[in-house]
Amino acid sequence: MTRKFKLQTQYVSKKYTREIKVIPKLTLCGKWLETAGFIPNEIIYVKVEEGRLVITSYQPAE
Repeated sequence: MTRKFKLQTQYVSKKYTREIKVIPKLTLCGKWLETAGFIPNEIIYVKVEEGRLVITSYQPAE
């Protein structure tokens, strides 16, 4: 399954200066996450690779 999203803009101010920094923001929600096997309040891992994010469920070692 592939989904297409537009990154949002997040404005962050630095603590000791008035400088505003613009950073990308991504919010994911929807029944399609449940269909993919994710549940609310679940711990997940986000692996950052060149040009990609890989999101996986937390699977504790047995």
